[in-house]
Amino acid sequence: MAGIDDPDTRRNEASGNAGLVAAAELVRTDPDADVGRIIEQPVVAAALAATGADAEAFAAWLEHIRPYMKPTNLRIGDEGRAGLGPTRDWLHLALFDESDGRFTRGRASFQHADLFAIGMAGCSIERADFLEARLTAVDLSRAWAVGAAFNLAWLIDSRFDEATLQRADLLGASVLRCSFRGADLAKAQGFREVVDSAFDGADLRNALLSGTFTGCTFEGADLSGATLTDVRFEGCSLRGANLLGAKLEGTSLDGADLTGATLPDGLTHD
Repeated sequence: MAGIDDPDTRRNEASGNAGLVAAAELVRTDPDADVGRIIEQPVVAAALAATGADAEAFAAWLEHIRPYMKPTNLRIGDEGRAGLGPTRDWLHLALFDESDGRFTRGRASFQHADLFAIGMAGCSIERADFLEARLTAVDLSRAWAVGAAFNLAWLIDSRFDEATLQRADLLGASVLRCSFRGADLAKAQGFREVVDSAFDGADLRNALLSGTFTGCTFEGADLSGATLTDVRFEGCSLRGANLLGAKLEGTSLDGADLTGATLPDGLTHD
């Protein structure tokens, strides 16, 4: 039996999610779209089958969100709970406050969610909870995510460019091919493993970092005052980075290109 991380299973789920996202996009772009005809389209029907989502429930969800599907960024604040759990829990999404576009009822929670190709650029998701969530091709560029929790999450092919992630908790998070260029990660903490990801120009002042970084770039990043505990850099570039006052605990910079970097007291360039 295929497991959750079986390649064929993941491929089917990703394909199904993409079809359902496309259906929602049709409703957003065409206010007069016939939901019944949309869900009968082959790509949407196949998506429903791939994800196991109930067609009637999905149609009801599309009708419910129709008034709120506007070409503006959604804001999810402390007032709102966005219980976007597993893909088939569509009705959990329909908790909007029409007056200002926020979700209603409490802190935004994406625990155990499987998010695919979701555009959340510029959204406000302060203190949102992504515990053990999987974010694939999600755009959180310029998002306001102060204090957000990504514990044990999988972040894959996603963008966090210029996002505000101050005090974000990424402990145990696994990151693959993501971009945090220009992001504000001051006082954030994490990770478990980060591969082929970019932190160029990011603000990591006083951050608490751990884990293994492979093929990552921190060019021009500010890590002043950061604490690096048992961090391994393998084939990484810290060219022009600022590590003044950084604390290295069980950490070696031997696997990093430090050209032009400002190093902690007591360390010198080879």
